[in-house]
Amino acid sequence: SMYGLVFLLVWLVGTYFAGWSIYLIAGISLGAIFLQYLISPLILRWIYRIDWIDPERLRFELPEIAQFLENTAKKYNIKVPTFGIIHEGTPNAFCFGWSKNSARLVITDGIRQYLDKNEQLTVVGHEMGHIVHNDFIVMTFVSAIPVLFYTIFRILITTGNVRSNSEAANKIQAAKTALAVASWLMYIIGYLLSLMISRIREYWADEFSALETQNPNSLATGLVKI
Repeated sequence: SMYGLVFLLVWLVGTYFAGWSIYLIAGISLGAIFLQYLISPLILRWIYRIDWIDPERLRFELPEIAQFLENTAKKYNIKVPTFGIIHEGTPNAFCFGWSKNSARLVITDGIRQYLDKNEQLTVVGHEMGHIVHNDFIVMTFVSAIPVLFYTIFRILITTGNVRSNSEAANKIQAAKTALAVASWLMYIIGYLLSLMISRIREYWADEFSALETQNPNSLATGLVKI
C-alpha cells in the first residue's frame, strides 16, 4: 500500500542517518503522507481505465443519476463531480479527488448490470455523501496518525539501542525506550481510532444517501449486492 511505502522510505532514511532529529524524521513522514494525498488521485486515474462521461451524455444515458448529482451539488453548494464508468462486471463504486470541489465519482458496469435503478441511485448517493463530507481529506490525515507514531517507534528501537557506562547516556537511552513504548501505544490507539472513524464516515455516507434519496431499503439491498 501507499502507507507501507511511506513507512519503508522514512524508516530507511531514519536508519541511515541515525543522528537525525526525531522531529525531522516525523516531518519527513508527514511530508511523504501529504505527497501521497496529492498524487493518489493521479495514480487512480492511471491505474483504472475510466470512461469519463460528459454531462450531456450522462443526462442521456443515466438521467436519474445526472439529475441527482446536479440537484445534490446545488443543494450543498459544490461542483458536480466528474462522472466515470469502468467497463468491468464486478459491481463497485468509489470516489476520489483532492476536495469536494474536485471530486470524481466512478461506478462499474457491474453496478448497472446487477443493481436496479433505485439501488444504483442510492449507491451513487452514498459516494456523494463521502464527497459532501470531504472524506478525502479527513481520512488521509486520520490515517496519517498511526503511520507517524509507528515510524517514530521503529526508528527509536533501531537507532536507540546503545549501551554505555555513562549515567547521562543511560538516562537518554531510558528516555528513548520510554518514548518508543509511548509511540507504540499511540500507534495502536491511533490505528483503532482510524478504523472507528472510517466506519463512522461510512455510516454517515449511508445516512446521507438514505436521506437524500428517501430510499433506505434500496440502499440496503444495493450494498448487499455489492
